[in-house]
Amino acid sequence: MLLYLNLVPASQQLAFENKVKSVASALGISNANWLMQIMKAESGLRPDIENTSYPMSNGYATGLIQFTPDTAKSLGTSTQALKKMSRVEQMDWVYKYLLPYKGRLNSYFDVYLVVFFPAAIGKPDNYVFETSRISRGSVAKSNPTMDINKDAKITMAEFKQYLKNTVGKQYFDAIFNTMVSEPLQFIKKNPIVIAAFAQYAPGKTCPSKGFDSSPMRLQWFQQCLSKI
Repeated sequence: MLLYLNLVPASQQLAFENKVKSVASALGISNANWLMQIMKAESGLRPDIENTSYPMSNGYATGLIQFTPDTAKSLGTSTQALKKMSRVEQMDWVYKYLLPYKGRLNSYFDVYLVVFFPAAIGKPDNYVFETSRISRGSVAKSNPTMDINKDAKITMAEFKQYLKNTVGKQYFDAIFNTMVSEPLQFIKKNPIVIAAFAQYAPGKTCPSKGFDSSPMRLQWFQQCLSKI
């Protein structure tokens, strides 16, 4: 079940859940809750909401992932049109916006970067958010809560820490630990890998009994596979 469906009217929940899962699958996003967490953070899952706190010369950022007027225009629509759409309808435009990045959406951070600052996707932790047209100071001023050490710039490490800080504890595993859930599921279903794991880490929680909730992480998984 997806997170935050309680923010959607009951009569619309099933259709929206199916649409989000369909979009995630079509984009190769392994965890549909990454989309849900981003839309919750950006808009509270409201397709009509406008960011009136930061007006632009040609309107406001609008909708589930806060499309800017220029972005909406580049996609072939407008923020006014988006504002009138249902959640399900607007997900088609979320898909269209993310589609050029298909194949690169491998984590919650990757997906959020496409929404927040596409130029930063794939950059290392010491990368500073800026472009030839947008100064690092401008980015930090517009996003002061991401400038964790208050040095007038935002690094990738700070961006990642900010995202972790803003996900509620009850949702943390659903967002971050599932970044390795698919390989872990592979372990659980593969007897050969289970045997190799048992040999590599004797005495640890059996993969067939609550492995996903154990402290095991991807590094151990990779080391385990290397021994097969």
